Amino acid sequence: MADEILENQGSYVFERNRMIHAGASEQAANEAGVRAQEASVWGADCKKDRNGNYIAQGIGSWPNHVTPNHFSAIRRYEGEQKYQAAVRKLWKECPDRARKIGLPEPERISS
Repeated sequence: MADEILENQGSYVFERNRMIHAGASEQAANEAGVRAQEASVWGADCKKDRNGNYIAQGIGSWPNHVTPNHFSAIRRYEGEQKYQAAVRKLWKECPDRARKIGLPEPERISS
């Protein structure tokens, strides 16, 4: 049986029940339910990395689709220090995206 979290998810329950009514085994129905839930969360065309983890690819996903609104929200709700840390992180990981969305280049910390 799937874990308790999945048992309360609509897409999982719907697909699992559909498969059981169609005559599938319990294991096959659970697997189909898990796939349906993953597609619901990550999108029908979801992709995985080589470790089997899903890759975020929608609007706002880090770092290649992050938007200026992401940084505005950090500044507003988490403060200037967290905002500056997020800006530095994006400039380090994906400078082209930081440049494209107009983030200021962080100051260099001299040693």
